[in-house]
Amino acid sequence: MGITNPAEQHFERGQWGFDGTLWRKLPMVWGFTDGWVGQAANENADAGVNYLELAAIPTGEVWTAYVVSAIDVNTNPAAISFGIYITGGRKYFWIVPSPGANTFASWASLQIFAAGDIPSVAIEGCTLNDYIVARWWGYKMAVA
Repeated sequence: MGITNPAEQHFERGQWGFDGTLWRKLPMVWGFTDGWVGQAANENADAGVNYLELAAIPTGEVWTAYVVSAIDVNTNPAAISFGIYITGGRKYFWIVPSPGANTFASWASLQIFAAGDIPSVAIEGCTLNDYIVARWWGYKMAVA
């Protein structure tokens, strides 16, 4: 049941739409608060798998990434995986096998990060002391 009277308590909270019979609370409006660019780097990677991650997304915000790229400057990695670290572990949404040494691997699509999520990139097959970098581009959205 929707709220039928805009004078009712708490009507001012959120976005509302009139469907012809009732005022109903609308889903969250997707908006833009600010752009963001993030970078994580390791100038002395360990041999094997290395993770490049940003800080957790803050409470009260949702961040989107439209482009994520990563590179191993020195060695052709076995794979570069783009994903997210959430409670329970890392989840990957795109994997680029063997992109080549000193060659950016990229993923371009919408990925949404909620409060507490950690943007993450895994670079597999590094050689000791490789220089690796990951970059994210997107925008932030404040949520109530």
